[in-house]
Amino acid sequence: MKALTKKNTIKRKVFLYICTMSVLSLAGTSIFVYILFYRTLTENEIEFTVKSSNEAKSKIEFFLKEIDNTATLLGANKDILNELNRPYMPFETADRETENKISTMLKNIISVQEYIKGIYILGRSTGSFYTSDWGVNEDQVREMYRLKANQNVSADQYYTGVHRINYHMYSDSKVITFVRPIIIFPSERYMGTLIIDLNYDYLREMFAISTSQNDEKVLVVTPDGDTIFNFPFLTILDDVIQKNPELLRLPNAKLYRKVFGKQSIIVSDTIDYSDWKIIRVVSTDKIYE
Repeated sequence: MKALTKKNTIKRKVFLYICTMSVLSLAGTSIFVYILFYRTLTENEIEFTVKSSNEAKSKIEFFLKEIDNTATLLGANKDILNELNRPYMPFETADRETENKISTMLKNIISVQEYIKGIYILGRSTGSFYTSDWGVNEDQVREMYRLKANQNVSADQYYTGVHRINYHMYSDSKVITFVRPIIIFPSERYMGTLIIDLNYDYLREMFAISTSQNDEKVLVVTPDGDTIFNFPFLTILDDVIQKNPELLRLPNAKLYRKVFGKQSIIVSDTIDYSDWKIIRVVSTDKIYE
């Protein structure tokens, strides 16, 4: 009887041992699979969120591409190049007619591209000036861009930051200005300067519309870190850039940091057709839920 009882006890212990080990193995395997699945799903969801919600970048690049195309067409226009290539004679009727023809062409361009405030062409020679707005003050335009207009051959194009202009007779507004030298090829001789003022308020509104649909904070900055656009408007993200200088230094970056006390993903990317950066802060709360 004792031997039988002892045998049953051993069987029970073996059974309990096997059950315990099976449960532990199953639990360990389940935890491992769960963690692996969780991490993979989280990474995929983060990647999807970052890519699918980047409408603001696409919208800005669309506008900048249109500006680049417009500048390219104007810089290759034969009438403009011919006028810039010959001495300017302001009192000749033919010169006045050509000037009006070019200015009308510039005015037609901004009538179909609402985000353009004005287009101006400063000739290399003194007095050669073409504008989409006959009410603009030529002297003030020249004064603002005199350094660029006086440069010779193969100067680079660039965008200014946000600035206020006062050379329009009836308005005082904020713009972002695109400046490109007009070069005649193949000699690469500098002929003049093309200036395109972008309506900052219009672009800012389009930026806000494309950003507000996503639960994120977005900042567009110059290479020096100066803010061009931000959303929400009252959110200041300067501290994020100061603490993470690689956001400006690298072509693109993805960081995991706490922003305003919330665990977030900070993504920076270079905007095509410019040297601007778009920096986005996406909270991970909803992704983890």
